[in-house]
Amino acid sequence: MKKQKTTITRSNFWNFPEQLNISTIFLMILGYIILLLAILFVSFPGTFLTASGYIVRTDYPHVLSDDDISAVIKVTNVVKKEEYSTEEDKLFNQFSISASLNKKSDIVISNYELYYNAVYGDNSVKYFSTNKRTGFPHTYQMLTRTKVPDRQIKEINGEIHYKVDGEYKILKYSEPILKLSSKEISEAKLTNTTIIEDIFKITFKPIYFDILNYNYKVEIEVLDSSEKYHLDMQSWIESAEGRIYPLYGVYNLQNNEKKFASTDNEKIAQVSHPENVYFKVNYYDSTNSLSTFLYNVPFPNLSE
Repeated sequence: MKKQKTTITRSNFWNFPEQLNISTIFLMILGYIILLLAILFVSFPGTFLTASGYIVRTDYPHVLSDDDISAVIKVTNVVKKEEYSTEEDKLFNQFSISASLNKKSDIVISNYELYYNAVYGDNSVKYFSTNKRTGFPHTYQMLTRTKVPDRQIKEINGEIHYKVDGEYKILKYSEPILKLSSKEISEAKLTNTTIIEDIFKITFKPIYFDILNYNYKVEIEVLDSSEKYHLDMQSWIESAEGRIYPLYGVYNLQNNEKKFASTDNEKIAQVSHPENVYFKVNYYDSTNSLSTFLYNVPFPNLSE
């Protein structure tokens, strides 16, 4: 009697594509989703996915003071003319964002990592991060002359992960970008290029470059830095046509920083015949009480 040969077929998840079925496809998709989420959470702490798959930020507090780290945010804008644009206003904002970090005491910070995001005008979010760093002070350049959706930045959020004497700490903070309303424009105090209050002094120094380009410098000095404070400042340039564009902003200036100065070659570009520069300052005192100051600086008549 001949022995009957029996063939045994083994079902294996990895026999792809012969054994591909609905269950396998589902498990593969689930695995990809888990992997994507893992990469997302490692790369961008403090973020999550909505049901529709969009990346959004978690809510960060507007931190008025931190004992360990100072992280001043600078936002500048240079407008660029796009002749072939179909929009009425052919000048578009090009933003730069940086964070200047320093220690606020003699503590030893062994290393730190930075995670930032910027929320644009259409509510989309752009993420930035760095590898581990050790030295202070440090300036982290996030964005350089970049056109952003809806021509505006709404807020900037930051996470700083660091170690102090072996203890792992995270500083989370948010800086909403200041806006200027029509009512505030009408209420702005007329002043010259040097703004002096009892608590701070702001100097705006424009320099002629050519008919469509000016260099400028902004200096902020807090006259009494012995008490805790928090200062946010935003400025705007108004063209001869009455259009207003963001110019220069400084956020999260705290009591360890008595002075803050921009570079000498910040630019006002392609705004024909600037008329006015508006300044808005939010100042929080040692009790966290907020005072808002509004100024209108007529643009000086400059020549070569």
